Parts: sequence; structure tokens; C-alpha cells
Amino acid sequence: SKSMLARDVRPSRIERARAELRRLMEEEPGDRVGVVVFAGATMEYPLTTDHESAQRFLREVEPWNFPVGGTSIGRAITAAQELFRRDPLAARRSRVVIVLTDGEDLDGDPVAAARAAASEGIQVFIDAIGSPVPEPIPQFTPEGRMVGFERDSRGQVKTTQFTPQMEQQLQAVAQAGNGRYFRARTGEVGIEAIRRETSRKTSSKKK
Repeated sequence: SKSMLARDVRPSRIERARAELRRLMEEEPGDRVGVVVFAGATMEYPLTTDHESAQRFLREVEPWNFPVGGTSIGRAITAAQELFRRDPLAARRSRVVIVLTDGEDLDGDPVAAARAAASEGIQVFIDAIGSPVPEPIPQFTPEGRMVGFERDSRGQVKTTQFTPQMEQQLQAVAQAGNGRYFRARTGEVGIEAIRRETSRKTSSKKK
């Protein structure tokens, strides 16, 4: 969503998330990965060992040209669950969903979605990004040029911040998904902690 353009994580939440995901793929070259990009709706790239293609898909989708605004973590988890269902190899392997989000779930029921995924043996991990301090949301043209900041109907600059209520909701999602919740330190993305956790679980299952 557009709140992922905020710059409380440098150079922005979304660019840092992309960089961390790229590193995750590079460090686990044999893993099959799929990508679900989400705002109010989702766009998916199916499970593959071609990490370069998956990264290209991730790079090409920007919040300012996403077809439906808003944020729906529940839809994203359900879309990831469908990727596993459609893949004939998935049932024989460890299945993990990693949700990178700034917590602004504006519709849907992410807890129910995580519970449904867990019922099929899919673990849902949450990587929460963002600062508790209000951060303005940059505004971009369809060509990708920053032209100021997003404003509401009264002309006030829109801000985003990570609240205790968001944290409680995301913790509940991770618990329902039999996964874990991770909150990165201010200015960081916590994908490394999730990588260690999922690698340990995958290694245990292989044994």
C-alpha cells in the first residue's frame, strides 16, 4: 500500500523490504518461492526456483500504480494459500508464508485467514515494519516521480505510524497461523530473524 512508501526505514519501507527479500532469496537458492504483492487486492507470482524472475516481478509493481488501494493482509494470506494449493509439489514440503507489512490492515479478517492457512499445515510469520512516530506518506506520479505528500480531503498531509493496536492484531495473526511475530527495530526490516527461524524449521523437517 502507499503507506509502504514512508521513509522511516531508509530509503523507504518498500525498498528496504525488497532488498531484504532479495537477500533472503540469494541465501536460500534452492528454495521454491512465490510472491504476493497486496494492497486492497493482490497480484501473484507462482512458486518457482527462478528467483531472478520472482525478484523482477517484485521490482515492477509499485504502490502508486496498484489497481486497488488500501491494505488487506487477509487477502494476501489467502492468495498465498492458493499458490500452495495450485502447486503439485507444495504438499510434500515445508510451507511458510512471510508477511512483510506496516500493519495497516483496513479490511478483511487476517486472523481467520491465518487460521485457515494453518489448518492446511501452512505457517504464517509476520515481519512488522514501521515507526510509532507519525511519518508522512510521499506522493508519486504514475511515472514514479515524487511530487510531495499524500493529502486527505481537508488538505492535511497523510501520515502512517505503527500503533499498539496494529501490533496486537499482527501478533494475533501470527499466533493463529502457528508462526511467529517479529518487529524490526526502528529503521530496520526484520527478515533476518525470520530467515533463521524458518531455516531451522525446514532443516528439522528434512531430518
